[in-house]
Amino acid sequence: MKKVLLGILLLIFSLSSCTESNEIACPVTYTVVTGDFELQSTWRLVGFVNRNEGRMNYPPCETYLLAGNTVETYPLLLTFTQEAAEGRRSASQFLTFRGNGPVNDFSGAYALQGDQITVGEVFDSSEAEAVGVVGEYEQRYFDALQRMNRYKITNNMLTIFGDGGEELTFVHLF
Repeated sequence: MKKVLLGILLLIFSLSSCTESNEIACPVTYTVVTGDFELQSTWRLVGFVNRNEGRMNYPPCETYLLAGNTVETYPLLLTFTQEAAEGRRSASQFLTFRGNGPVNDFSGAYALQGDQITVGEVFDSSEAEAVGVVGEYEQRYFDALQRMNRYKITNNMLTIFGDGGEELTFVHLF
């Protein structure tokens, strides 16, 4: 009887911790570190905000679930390289960025001019079909990357702004 009651209480608690869209989000823990950090390095996604919604969209907990319902920290990474992007020729040199979403890897090309960033097409590896809450989050993430147009680095935090009202927040990966 105690186990059944405990199970019901856990179910009620987990349902009450859902976000407005009925998905359970898992905030990323990080520490702010002062210093100078360069864009050309690897960054871990904390989450993103759509200025119209006004709340942080953290990766869904399903991103971290493995077989047996254990939770594994699987960081969503974005690396800006200094490698020239293949097939790009223009007055401003396009460089390569790459990373991973909850399911698929991605890559693309970018060019910098001051704090402005121009992005070429974002290509996902499409190795696996991302479905459900995780698939929706991955698609929103890839769409937001496609619309990047400005960035700001404060200490070890990177904020990328998009023309669709998105603000992607990353922490520098040491």
